[in-house]
Amino acid sequence: MVRSDTVLFVSYALRSHAMSMVLMARELRRRSRSVAFATQEEGKGWLEAHGVPWVPFETGPGTVARLVEARARASEQENWFESQATAMQSLVDEYPSSCDALGGILRDVRPAVVVASVATSAAVDLAAREGIRLAIRSPYVPDTMRRYSLGWPHWTWRAGAHGFWGRLGGVRRLRAVRDRFATLRRRVFPPAGSLPFERSLPLMAATAPCIEPPGEFTPNVTLLGPMLSDALPPLAAATREWLDARRDEGVVLAALGTLVRPQERLVRALAEGFVASGQNVLWALPEPQRRHAGDLGPRIRVEPFVEQLAALGHPAVRSFVSHAGAGSMMESLSRGVPMLCIPFMLDQPYYADRVAATGAGLRLDRHGLHGAHVADALTRIRREPRFAATASDMAASLAGMPGAAGGADVVDRLLR
Repeated sequence: MVRSDTVLFVSYALRSHAMSMVLMARELRRRSRSVAFATQEEGKGWLEAHGVPWVPFETGPGTVARLVEARARASEQENWFESQATAMQSLVDEYPSSCDALGGILRDVRPAVVVASVATSAAVDLAAREGIRLAIRSPYVPDTMRRYSLGWPHWTWRAGAHGFWGRLGGVRRLRAVRDRFATLRRRVFPPAGSLPFERSLPLMAATAPCIEPPGEFTPNVTLLGPMLSDALPPLAAATREWLDARRDEGVVLAALGTLVRPQERLVRALAEGFVASGQNVLWALPEPQRRHAGDLGPRIRVEPFVEQLAALGHPAVRSFVSHAGAGSMMESLSRGVPMLCIPFMLDQPYYADRVAATGAGLRLDRHGLHGAHVADALTRIRREPRFAATASDMAASLAGMPGAAGGADVVDRLLR
């Protein structure tokens, strides 16, 4: 097959997966590279806002809704292994239809390079089978890409309830799902998932040395740091006015991400903690969970959605209650805002631990969480200057990271 000079980006239309890749694609367009982005129709608007050509990646009706629902269910699991297995099973389920759709896209586009989200294994396997140069974008550095493996990190064992036997059951389920996924992938491309294959591909991770523990990564890893869009909508006028009026007092921003579905007991604990802290709180809480919060009083403003990056950049915001996903963590620390992390799944427990270990915030376990824990943690972050000082130092470090331009540099090298 004769290749074009096009760089094809592939991601499911989940903002946390796709947006950083959209920014890399835009940067390559600015360098006069030919690019295309394959995703579902739900992501078309993001591409249009950044001037990136869209290629329909249609895997059947409801793909994005199924992936979102799977992550919501994963966030409800009682330990990390069960949540990981639930999320991975959704990728296993989508793999065959993704292979079918991407086979046609690769034939039509004939890309010189494929840049795939770590979640779109079908793109990795098909491109490798066809001999197309590849790069992977990931929100974290996998354990297999560290020279000194972390093994089963301690945060996976403690991130859950139900004791040892409950976690052991989760381990067994996760291994079974991984084995099924590996079998599917090897049918498409026999080396898929093997350590030599994984380490042969450039991996661009949305993290930074100031966040990671000391140690070396394998040579294929590039740390990009934050990739923050300048084309997102501003704050709603009413939200901005509310924040403006509390600039001197300060505000806590609270948002647990668009893929987390907090359970009733957690919403109640947060509500009690916010009220008891005596601080102003801007809380992004979806409507289905709003009824669990009860009467919040005059200091708490609840909205179903808040433009998070814009809010973090407002001078009134002094701390951030977050699930500690990679994107939210980068947005907060790049703005110098200390964090109170309450992780649920996937890479969130790891990044919550890193925020606490670096001194840029605190971490709470959602299991057995009470309002007093939340209030005490928010009071510490407000009263102890070291948290804000560390977050400010990290913002300065992150400002020097290559971001989307660094990702474009990796792709440029593959094109030479």
